[in-house]
Amino acid sequence: MALVSKHDRESADAKLAPMPVAEEPLIAVSTPPPRRSLLDVLTGAASKSVWALADQAVVSVGNYATVILVARNLPDARQFGTFNLLLAILLFLNSLQQALVIYPLLVRGAVLDRPGMQRLATGCLLATLALCVPLGIGFSCTSLFFAGTSLLLWAPLTLVFQQLQETVRRSLLSHLRFAAAIPGDAISYLAQAAIFFYLGHRLTLPLAFAVIALTSAAAVIVQALQIGLRKFPLGDLKALAADFWPLSRWMLYANLGTLVTGLSYDLTLSLRWGFAPEGYFAAIANLAKLVNPLSTALSGLIVPTVSRAKAGGGTRFAMRVGLRYAAIGMAALAVYFGLLALFPETCLRLMYSKHHPEYLRPEMGGYLRLLVGSWTLMFITNMTLAILNGLGYSRANFISTVANGIVTLAVALPLIWWLGLKGTIVGGLVATGAATVVAVYSFIRHHDDAGNEPPVVPAG
Repeated sequence: MALVSKHDRESADAKLAPMPVAEEPLIAVSTPPPRRSLLDVLTGAASKSVWALADQAVVSVGNYATVILVARNLPDARQFGTFNLLLAILLFLNSLQQALVIYPLLVRGAVLDRPGMQRLATGCLLATLALCVPLGIGFSCTSLFFAGTSLLLWAPLTLVFQQLQETVRRSLLSHLRFAAAIPGDAISYLAQAAIFFYLGHRLTLPLAFAVIALTSAAAVIVQALQIGLRKFPLGDLKALAADFWPLSRWMLYANLGTLVTGLSYDLTLSLRWGFAPEGYFAAIANLAKLVNPLSTALSGLIVPTVSRAKAGGGTRFAMRVGLRYAAIGMAALAVYFGLLALFPETCLRLMYSKHHPEYLRPEMGGYLRLLVGSWTLMFITNMTLAILNGLGYSRANFISTVANGIVTLAVALPLIWWLGLKGTIVGGLVATGAATVVAVYSFIRHHDDAGNEPPVVPAG
């Protein structure tokens, strides 16, 4: 199963390289944040958490409603399977941009003043546009192969606008401006779901991607205006890339690994058994996918918060702060996942009985229970790695993905080839468990190593 995933005992990435200095500094770094007591940090965290949870709710509800409505409104499991496979490919391509642009943006932006953040956001938008050229061509080719010519326009536009929106959105979140992010996210997620609800059974595959592209484009405009972009010379992009690469390379290697740990599941199932089983898998997974936007939102909160907390109180202090945010997310998930695990058939019936009774086959309830276990482990892994990412220990991401990939190749893919849908779910659970073990071990190891750091006593 795909996961957002970093390590090395004396990682060069643990100390962030300074920005290259030109005649005029490329990005002006603000004064390091003063040391703060644990009480001060937690009080500020509580205030930020209210808006973080509100924005998270917008993203989670909108994204969740979207995948459910697409599953209910597309004519059959085969078309929904095609949509889900293309969406998985899109998410993989987006993850490459997240590694090269978004992760360094979060770490660098967390310690910049506002003018510096505005310039950095502009530079990241330009870098994203350049990256969209090869990625857009790749997505156009895959959509042509799996869906014919119907998506030649909307496939690349969806990729471009989604990546631009994630860039401006994360620019806001790097300064913990969660309240400011809500209007744009409401357009990109809630309005998108509302349009799918309005379209009903008139929905088609090209129309689905058109809606995603256009709502993302509208959100880009809103959030770019909120940031207040500043001039960024094209000549400085080379220096920006040189600064970002030491941070992003291990994340890139890890996300390239999701070609094995995530996308290979959908590709193997679709190519071996057809798009209908892929549609069944996606219909079940929809109910567990609430963890996806929640995990992404909390990761966006944890990375800059942990980065700042480390500057003010040291590694172990920053880890404690990150764990408190992760605990908030786990508490929110526990109630929902508990309902799915206890009443899987009822939940499936509520979602699909009036539209697609074929999604209510007897074995589907057991599959949903297994997926709940798999996605719980995935959430634990992602939160653990987000904390390590905020500390700059990016290799743990890569090592965790390698462990997932080895188990995927040795166990999961053979199970999919042999058993189809059942093999997809069981194999994913085993592979995700391997990644969780590595992530937690890396966290414990860095926590123990931090005991050798000179003690940092927060002020107050």
